[in-house]
Amino acid sequence: MPAVLLGLGLALLASLSQGAGYLCQHLDAADRPAVSARRWRRTLGSMLRSPWWRVGLLLGATGFLLHLSALALAPISLVQAFVAGGLALTVPMAARVFRHELTRTERRAVPLMAGSLAALAIGLSDTTRHLHFDGTALGLYVTALIAAATLLAVAVGGRLRNPALGLAAGLFYGALDGSTKGLTDLGRSGGASSVLSSPLLIVAVLSGIAAFFCFQRALQTNRPLTAIAVMEAGATGGGVLAGFVAFGDSLGSSPAIGLLHLAAFVGVGVAAWSLAPAQARLVDSAGPEAVATGRPGRIEPVTGVAEGDGHLSPPEAPVVHAGRLGGADADAQAS
Repeated sequence: MPAVLLGLGLALLASLSQGAGYLCQHLDAADRPAVSARRWRRTLGSMLRSPWWRVGLLLGATGFLLHLSALALAPISLVQAFVAGGLALTVPMAARVFRHELTRTERRAVPLMAGSLAALAIGLSDTTRHLHFDGTALGLYVTALIAAATLLAVAVGGRLRNPALGLAAGLFYGALDGSTKGLTDLGRSGGASSVLSSPLLIVAVLSGIAAFFCFQRALQTNRPLTAIAVMEAGATGGGVLAGFVAFGDSLGSSPAIGLLHLAAFVGVGVAAWSLAPAQARLVDSAGPEAVATGRPGRIEPVTGVAEGDGHLSPPEAPVVHAGRLGGADADAQAS
């Protein structure tokens, strides 16, 4: 039991570190050229020349290591829920820093997220059995995620192109998280040699790269609020479901606990979706002047987000955000 709680605590710390890095990486995003997979050297060079992006990279890398530690100690279904919850709970803190007002829906989402995470921590079981996963089930599941993500990325066009790319990024991140969990379990049971020889390592690397570029393109095309929301839904849902498909995660030790945890998972998803518009507004308004003066760099209200309906708002000016929410990636605003 202490190991599980320690893992969930590390997951929250990981999300806080990643969230801070996410904001830092955007402080001078408008001054960098647009992210392009074809011009990856120019893209990477512009990022590394940015002091704020390097700070964000350090914070994001720290968060990633904490995430790995959490996956080694706790079930992936719970870790993914706590990482998503921690990222969403940073919204009210960041809103105070940049002097933003949360909408009524967003304010209600904060206690819902906190309560859902508390409910998930009730009745946790021992995690020693999670060191042994079903390799066949995990391989089939990850393959299905990658196939679905690839189909969304290459076959969907028109008005659905933007949300399709966002969801594709989320599914690729779900494949990354499932593969990473498998690698941490292999590392604990068989050492570094087991990790380096596993095909899951290649899957994890390729999934992370594909997710990064899909999400960057989704945010450059239009409607960043939709891209953020569906990306989070795909990543969290894909990671959580991996726990039940391949890692033997259980909803609870009794039917009552199982129903409580099921409701809590739903609560995490609803709260994360509701807070996605606030995350986009905060990142859009973050700038060096805001950090130096404590005043937001830009506070124009986002059309259609008055009461939490930002996912269906009209098209907005393209805004480019970092890879995954809180990830150690960066980007630039399209010119």
